[in-house]
Amino acid sequence: MRSAILKSVLSVALCSIVAMLAMPCQAKTAKDGKYNPVSALAKDQNPLRWQQQLKWTAGAYELEYPELKLLGWREVGVLNNQKDIDEFIAGNVDKDKLYSHVIDYKNKKYEIAPLSQLAKKYDVWKNANFDSAKRAYGDKLVGVKVVELLWQYKGKKFVEKIAVTDKHDEMGGILFSAIHLPVDSNRVPLADWQQESIKQHEKERQERIKYLNSPEGQKMLKEHMRKNGKRTGAGA
Repeated sequence: MRSAILKSVLSVALCSIVAMLAMPCQAKTAKDGKYNPVSALAKDQNPLRWQQQLKWTAGAYELEYPELKLLGWREVGVLNNQKDIDEFIAGNVDKDKLYSHVIDYKNKKYEIAPLSQLAKKYDVWKNANFDSAKRAYGDKLVGVKVVELLWQYKGKKFVEKIAVTDKHDEMGGILFSAIHLPVDSNRVPLADWQQESIKQHEKERQERIKYLNSPEGQKMLKEHMRKNGKRTGAGA
């Protein structure tokens, strides 16, 4: 299933990259079945990553994909056990589940349609099935929230259920969404939290390089190659 949906430029890229389970007061679960407006996202001083992602996405789509609008959101439950997780996964690979497909990224041509229709028309998503989705997402969904998103596409409204976590780190955020589209970050400015994330990744990369070039790192590499070489030789 789509990693790009979760870790795309959008994944580049709302109370941090997704968002786990403790909403600020301004963003409590919508009452009486109503959806919270996008403006209610990420108002807290320590916003959740999934709220940040959704808020950025809503603004980015106004420029990139104006026919697709995020109208609102609400929390609808938690995946507490294997039954909950299996039902969530099954619903997201159902043949009638709406998915997005980019036809021409440069010219922003895309289509949102049932999974079976996209598979037949564009030869995509053919391998989307329960078993593959469970292998990819099953162990990541224990205890996470389910959030409903109210979308509008070409004037028609529809609801999508996504999985999110409230973590305030790179492991937090939107764990599954079939609708999100890749965004050209050259056209859409990155949010502060996205820029900080990029800086952090670069810092960690430089630290790994420094370690690997150190005597300790070189020793570790040699030992790793020695052990792997033995295993390879034994199986030859």
